[in-house]
Amino acid sequence: MVDVKDTAARVVQVGDEHAPALAEFYTAAWGQAVTADGVRRTRATTAAANLVTPGETPPTFLFLLGDRAVGHLGTIPVKFATRGGADAGAHWLKGLWVLPEQQNGPVGFLVLREATRQVGLAMALVVELAARRLFRAHGFSDLGPLPNDLKLLRPERVLRRIDLGAVGLGRFPSWLWASARVVQWPPLAFLGGIKIRFATGLWTFLRGRGARVELGDAFPARAELDRLFDRMRPAIEATVVRDGAYLAHRYGGRREREYLPVPLWVRGELTAFAIVRRPSGAGDPRLRGIRVAVVSELLYPPAEPKLGLAILAATERRASEIGADAILVSASHHAVRPLLRRRGFLPLPGNVHFMVRVPAGGPALPTQFDRFWLTRGDSEADEAF
Repeated sequence: MVDVKDTAARVVQVGDEHAPALAEFYTAAWGQAVTADGVRRTRATTAAANLVTPGETPPTFLFLLGDRAVGHLGTIPVKFATRGGADAGAHWLKGLWVLPEQQNGPVGFLVLREATRQVGLAMALVVELAARRLFRAHGFSDLGPLPNDLKLLRPERVLRRIDLGAVGLGRFPSWLWASARVVQWPPLAFLGGIKIRFATGLWTFLRGRGARVELGDAFPARAELDRLFDRMRPAIEATVVRDGAYLAHRYGGRREREYLPVPLWVRGELTAFAIVRRPSGAGDPRLRGIRVAVVSELLYPPAEPKLGLAILAATERRASEIGADAILVSASHHAVRPLLRRRGFLPLPGNVHFMVRVPAGGPALPTQFDRFWLTRGDSEADEAF
């Protein structure tokens, strides 16, 4: 366990001279074969793409014992918009991790304390209760969990494979457990799936039809994405700046193979846009082979629900085309939730909490989470699928 009075124990903001320690930490903590040269190349790449302070490497913090790193916290710089205010620099805090032999000590507390001193407006998406308590101890407000909504695209396959106990959706009554086991018998799963498809299709036909649009398949030009985000701004109190530069950086380049762009056009104008993350090859083992596509990004003017319905329908179509069994939407804004109901999405418990810390003199943010426009792609939280 670390003795905080040990002169060899210290928290540092990573520079190139710390590349060997960072590479060793990544290898030990996450099983990645990382080299110091690889760390330096990655730092140079992220510096060039930094949207907040171009040319500067996004801050990373290490707890060092001598030359060995035992604790880590990374950041993702973004611009943050508030209604009526100027865009502000902000950082997602991500990758808070302490090596097992130093857990339950002061390492995580001290690394997070140093990060909050350095980065100003800070945000995090946090799951574990202990981690949420740690963030609250450093002045973060917990605004609640990011809502989850799921639509079954191939319900017969989901019914056959789902394990209620494994997916971690809370406690269920005994009759539901018994019913789930019966329905998983293949003939009943098939019949149940057909009924769900019919009921969902009828519901969306009656309640969930959207605007007439043209569905594209290419990533739009940055100028088109800028104009779309400018149309959204007046109706949103707080959001990451989702302009062309951000979206191209977040979902383009080496990440293109993981994502599908879903643009909607009306008379040559981009009117809505989404990003669908492909189901991973391995997936979450708790899902027992169920392929879940994730809507990582969702953009449409909140005052135009017909466009919202149309973009949701388009994401369902794209997910079906790539063989997904279900599609997940995690979106915070109050304008989205009614549209998900109309498209036949089912609400699920949320477990990823949004936490935010505003420094003195920082922007005024709403206290209600449903006034923020955040999605599963923020802080790269869509990686779990």
